[in-house]
Amino acid sequence: MSLESIAPSTGTPTAIGNSIHYESQAQGLSSIDASRKTYFLIGYNQSSTKANLVGLSLTTGAVTTDILLPFAESAFVGVGQTIDVDPTDGNVFVGGQLVANGPHVVGKLDISTGKFTPIVALNATLIPVLGAASTFDSNSRQMFVQLGSKSTGEIVNYAIDVETKAVTAIPDTQGHVITTMAVRRVPRVPARQSRGQLPPAPGLGRCSRCLQADSPCTASLVPSPTLALPRSMTPRTRSSSASA
Repeated sequence: MSLESIAPSTGTPTAIGNSIHYESQAQGLSSIDASRKTYFLIGYNQSSTKANLVGLSLTTGAVTTDILLPFAESAFVGVGQTIDVDPTDGNVFVGGQLVANGPHVVGKLDISTGKFTPIVALNATLIPVLGAASTFDSNSRQMFVQLGSKSTGEIVNYAIDVETKAVTAIPDTQGHVITTMAVRRVPRVPARQSRGQLPPAPGLGRCSRCLQADSPCTASLVPSPTLALPRSMTPRTRSSSASA
């Protein structure tokens, strides 16, 4: 396994550091901590035959983190596992099965101590999607992950509040398998108008100060998270003639 950067305009790859010969990728699962310049991925250690969290420096390619994960592997290494960096502290949310055919457990891994702290256990399976896609919104402190429901067998998008541990199941009635997932971030918009003059903007959170106070508002609207799906995965209307 090796780390490369690719120029978007030309597609030219540039190696970052040397190859890591003892490590293999696990389904290409990765997440970047841009502020700390670290690329995280779920690897597969060829010696231990276990999943592990690997952190690579985006500057030198050197291994900065190598922690054994508590997940059981299936016949498909890495399938059903998830990884998302928390940019507020640099630690990493990871998810997977602690035991074969068990619930999907999402927790947080402290990269300095290696301690895994479970957050929620979902009655979910990797079978309908044969994988997992996830993303984390640091503003709302919500993690989103797509898995299959063990009880119904249907594809479900789970919204997980990592602070309160509340879980909202959002059934995917279109039956789409998402291969990648991201949160569309809307810039904060200064609100300086008095109550009644500022309707909530589409895609933005409500400004409670504007709605409750008569004085001019100096707060900012906090964006509500909106999942951005690949174009090929966005739901089609019933009147569309395109085939699925």
